[in-house]
Amino acid sequence: MKKCSFGVSMVLAFFLITSSSYAQFQEEGWRMSFRPSIGFEYFQRDMNLFTYDTEEKKWIEDDAGTKLKAYFVTFSLGLELQEGFSLTPILGYCISDQGAITYRRLPFSVELDVGGLSGILLGLETEKRLLTYGNIDIIVFGQLLYYAGNKKEWDIPGLDVEGTIEGKPYWLRGTIGPTLAYRGYDYFSPYLRVTYNRHWGKFNLEQKIEDLENNEEKKLIGKSQINLSLGAVYELTDAFHVQGEVDFMPHKDGVNLGLMLKAVYFF
Repeated sequence: MKKCSFGVSMVLAFFLITSSSYAQFQEEGWRMSFRPSIGFEYFQRDMNLFTYDTEEKKWIEDDAGTKLKAYFVTFSLGLELQEGFSLTPILGYCISDQGAITYRRLPFSVELDVGGLSGILLGLETEKRLLTYGNIDIIVFGQLLYYAGNKKEWDIPGLDVEGTIEGKPYWLRGTIGPTLAYRGYDYFSPYLRVTYNRHWGKFNLEQKIEDLENNEEKKLIGKSQINLSLGAVYELTDAFHVQGEVDFMPHKDGVNLGLMLKAVYFF
């Protein structure tokens, strides 16, 4: 229910931001411009782990969690529908490492240090400037990212018979919140962003040893739900901008970090 409620809330938030802006866009006429970009992002995130209990039919939290790490390159096309409002579809290639996870309910218990698994990344980002106060812009920022990892198979060592395990991960990340951008400098715009950040996913493992076969699914939920971002945009030319950002995700057991770099071309 929590996952469903969050997804519905994110969709409604995106709808409210985009629908009001689109109505204004129709009234003011066609002003579309394009902002293709290439970006790189890295983050690490402490995750709580849950196992689905088929007898009790509910998710039960594991004693140990894991650390998710991801590196990805993105290609995006920002569509500025009107001044101060943009939508950006995102396509990327991602290597995601779910860390070491112990599966206890297969035919035989196994601790799998998954390592980096490549996959495709799809997403949508939106920005809507609400108002300008002096040299400060107040902007609503939202982003949804979906990673689908490739399926991978591992042999089980130390057996007299043939045995394999096969896994396939996916995760989603939803972010929404305000941005304060300072426009008082020439060619340089620092910003501060505070967002609600929800990260969740699953890793399903299937084990086969001769006639024995079973699968076990783990659910991963990020420990932190607040993201503090410090960044800046530097205008090398009117048509070419470079953006950098550092992310801090605090939670009760520590702080996770992230880094983003992006080059944007305007036409």
